[in-house]
Amino acid sequence: MKELIGRLEDEPIKKVKFTRGTVSLEYDGKKLKNRIVIEEHETFVGRWDIDINAVYVDNDLDELDMQAVAVHETIEKYVSQKYDLDPYKEAHYIATVKEREFLKRHRKDWKSHQIKVGKVWRKEAKRTY
Repeated sequence: MKELIGRLEDEPIKKVKFTRGTVSLEYDGKKLKNRIVIEEHETFVGRWDIDINAVYVDNDLDELDMQAVAVHETIEKYVSQKYDLDPYKEAHYIATVKEREFLKRHRKDWKSHQIKVGKVWRKEAKRTY
C-alpha cells in the first residue's frame, strides 16, 4: 500500500483544462474528465458523485480556489475507484497533494487557499448542523 501511495503522490497532473463547465486532466496515464457543478450551499466545499462524471464545488470560492477543489475531487474520485482507496484517508491525502501541486503552478499560496476553504466549510456547516 505504501508503495502505491508513494507512486500516486509522485505522479504529476498534466494538461489541466477548464472548459464549458468541465475539468479535464491527465493523471496516472489516464485522461480524466468531470462536469463541474457549482452548488450554492455545498456542505463539504467539494464532493464527487460515484455514479456520474461530476464534481460539486461551493460557489463561495473564487475561480482559482474552485478549480483547485475540482482537481482535488477529480483525483480523489479516480484513485478511490481505480485503486479502492478510502476516500476519507488515502485518496483524500493523494488528492490534497495534487491540489497543492495545482495551486503551486498557479502561484497561489496553499495557506490562503486553506483559510478560504475553511471559512466556507464552517459557514456551510453552521447552516447544515
